[in-house]
Amino acid sequence: MKSYIKENKDVLIKVLLLYLLQASVYFFSKFTPIKDHLIGSDIDHKIPFIAFFGLIYVSWFFAIIIVPLVLNKYKKSELKKHYWNVIIAIAVCAIFYLFYPTTADIRPDVHIKGLFSLTCYLVYFFDGPMANLFPSMHCLMCFYYIYYVLFNKEIDKRWRIGIFIWSILIILSTLFAKQHVVIDVIGAFIFSIIIYTVTSILFNKNKKEH
Repeated sequence: MKSYIKENKDVLIKVLLLYLLQASVYFFSKFTPIKDHLIGSDIDHKIPFIAFFGLIYVSWFFAIIIVPLVLNKYKKSELKKHYWNVIIAIAVCAIFYLFYPTTADIRPDVHIKGLFSLTCYLVYFFDGPMANLFPSMHCLMCFYYIYYVLFNKEIDKRWRIGIFIWSILIILSTLFAKQHVVIDVIGAFIFSIIIYTVTSILFNKNKKEH
């Protein structure tokens, strides 16, 4: 275990720094003087609350560590691109969180009846009032993960299938755990395509020049 951590020390440090940057942007942008814009639609109110997805939602905090480690093992060039994808995603989210803050009124009153409902209760408690929804950082990152495993066959097939399914479930969890609305997911999808495409073009251009 110690040798594994030592081998991946650089990756773990960079992932931690990126997460701290993302968390800082999310936290401090809540103090923007601009009033929150209420978003959501009838569709969002029709989507059922499923407490089980609360666990899937928090599993994202493991995914942001595991996926870079997988890339480091099988596709180091994609890992370098991943760092830039995350940095650009944080910058895009910061702009929206600061200048177009959003909120929604979709969270249910959670009564603790077991592990799943307890997880959702704790997520709501520590996250505070719904804010900084558009675009969803959870979804943005997971769309990246999907692209990584779809376009990089060098990655072990078991990891590709596992990460793909896991990413889809996390995206769905943002809706079923009532942490985001549909437009947040759509926004994340659009931005993820643009950012991933741009970084891919730049990295491919850089390879040709060298």
